[in-house]
Amino acid sequence: MPGYLTVSQLATALAINPQWIYHQIKRGAVAITRDGATGLYLFPDAPETLEAFGQLRAGQRTELSY
Repeated sequence: MPGYLTVSQLATALAINPQWIYHQIKRGAVAITRDGATGLYLFPDAPETLEAFGQLRAGQRTELSY
């Protein structure tokens, strides 16, 4: 979807395993709901999204909300 990243696309951009992102969603560190039309988790395709996830991985943030 234009302007959004799926979990797989986000993981590729971050060079990490997609399961890490799913784990963060499941444990509540990443607050997001699935898109009603696609059933996918969609994240804004923006540098801020990549930066926020990098901070979460580094322990500089404890939670994200989308």
